[in-house]
Amino acid sequence: MESRLPTKEEIVAKAKERPITQAEASDLTSAESNMTGRGPAKGGPAATAQSLRDSQRGLAPTEAKLPDTRQLEADFAEGRPVTQTEASAIASTESSTTGRGPSRGGPGATAQSVHDRQQQRS
Repeated sequence: MESRLPTKEEIVAKAKERPITQAEASDLTSAESNMTGRGPAKGGPAATAQSLRDSQRGLAPTEAKLPDTRQLEADFAEGRPVTQTEASAIASTESSTTGRGPSRGGPGATAQSVHDRQQQRS
């Protein structure tokens, strides 16, 4: 592996030529972690590569499908179950979309809350 990490501009240029593989994104993450002594930096080379990889795979944040929190609450009121798997998937999608964990009152937190309240009813 090179002794320096590619710049964000180099990664973007490479992504325009061909798709970035998951192995390349993972290798960059490992290299950046080894060089810095901690995980990849927000907005750094590894994060850029993973973001481009996700976009190329059709996982662009603007296209992510997150349920409306009002709809989740309405489903709860009507007795429609939200499984733990669904709640986890919604939280994961929210995290991928926003680049951070589920937000208070957001779709991920609401889905988990609805699931928890359903379990208490049982």
